[in-house]
Amino acid sequence: MVKKENEILCAILFFTGGIADFSLIEVIDETYLEVKNQCMGGQWGGNAINTAVWKIMKELLSADVIDEFKKQTSDYMEMESNIELKKRDLSADNKLILTMYPSLAAICKEKTGQTYKQLVEASLHANKVKVRTGKIIFEKEMIETLFEETVKKSFSVMDELLRIGSQVQDIILVGGFAESGILQKKFQEKYQKYRVIIPTDPGLAVLKGAVIFGHKSHIIKSRVCPHTYGVEVLQFGSTTDTKMKKKVISGITFCSGGLKTIVTKGTRFKVEELADLEVVSPSNRERRLFLRFYQTDNPSIEDVTEDDCIGRVNLRFGEAPEKIPVLLRIVFKFGEIEMYVSANTKRNSLSVRSDMNFMDSF
Repeated sequence: MVKKENEILCAILFFTGGIADFSLIEVIDETYLEVKNQCMGGQWGGNAINTAVWKIMKELLSADVIDEFKKQTSDYMEMESNIELKKRDLSADNKLILTMYPSLAAICKEKTGQTYKQLVEASLHANKVKVRTGKIIFEKEMIETLFEETVKKSFSVMDELLRIGSQVQDIILVGGFAESGILQKKFQEKYQKYRVIIPTDPGLAVLKGAVIFGHKSHIIKSRVCPHTYGVEVLQFGSTTDTKMKKKVISGITFCSGGLKTIVTKGTRFKVEELADLEVVSPSNRERRLFLRFYQTDNPSIEDVTEDDCIGRVNLRFGEAPEKIPVLLRIVFKFGEIEMYVSANTKRNSLSVRSDMNFMDSF
């Protein structure tokens, strides 16, 4: 990837509770943005730290104890909330101190016949987790363990991103989980040759960006399609393909079940760029045609399953079609915050109204 004059290539790392997303963004003339790659990342945002805490708690007190404690909805939710608040303030020199709720202590005694202190001291983590009056304390060494998976996976994706964007100079961390001091320090230590930028309030930075984008939605000039999209189409005649289903409409034999691709995963789309396809509408006295709309991560799929269907394209004719199949041109517009569809007939002047429905089951 070659950087041009008046263009700045930066890596945007978006850390939320659920996910971590990594993107290459090119800033052009300090005015416009282009997304240069398909978003990379996975399910290892801030919630992964919560999951790691509860995994260790199971190893300390037993799975039966923790599973039973989770049924104590009020205390469990309060403890989960405390973990959520404290993990952002953790640093490599801090300890994670969790309050031991009476209900949890009672469950330990009931399920195991031992106190929570006895269970912790007999566990494999006894040298990294301590017990004080009414507290369970994760020592510094255990804090490293909590963040290990998130940091490892983030570095793996980050290294791949930097191979794609070799001209990157700035790495910007945003999102609520980017407030974590440990996460910030890990990136600053690992990528010292880059300028690691952390806003004063990484979570608020996302909100500010959303407000700016709401007023200037065309500030992003191009995006990369994250999935392959297509519609189920009818084909004339019979087929030997067992995945295709035979249909007879108005005395004409069709086969359904095949996917006609609109756009493939990884395609770069400029704002307002169009993608079109032609489909055949059989004679339809109800003046309407529904096309099932599919999404998949396979760029070369030829057949679809029910699980891939995410919506429906609705086409309504201004008057009843002729008794012969109607050839339609359907136009989709990708690359913006919404997906648009329009349609017209190619061989006659039938008016066609079109829209997309993603809300109902199909």
